[in-house]
Amino acid sequence: MKKKIIVLMVSIAVASAAVAQEKMAEGYAPDQSASWQGYLVDAQYADQIAANPTTVMQKASEYPRANATTESSNAEFGIIMKGQWLEFDDNGDKKALALIQTSTRESGFFVTVVGQRQGNTILVTEMQESVEETPPHKPE
Repeated sequence: MKKKIIVLMVSIAVASAAVAQEKMAEGYAPDQSASWQGYLVDAQYADQIAANPTTVMQKASEYPRANATTESSNAEFGIIMKGQWLEFDDNGDKKALALIQTSTRESGFFVTVVGQRQGNTILVTEMQESVEETPPHKPE
């Protein structure tokens, strides 16, 4: 009986450690900030950009300033990175709009975002425009 209990406890501990490691790899870290890099996109356009997975990063890199600045200040934003969409909290939405409005770029707002991830939402503490290391491939 003691062997079964010990085996059960070890199994639970191993499974818990594996789940925690997986979540941290996905950006889930309780009480810890993480950072993400991707293209800043208004949430209302995210579905359109993601509709064609073969060119999602190219389309995101061409997202124009006009799409964000013609909308109300209540626009919701997020980032697309490697074809995955993560939305921002209200603070992130405000930071994203301010970044787009003050950027010298007309499109392709590649950003680094720092915060905590809760599900599919980033609780943004910092955001800055970044230089993308490898531009997306343009289909020929």
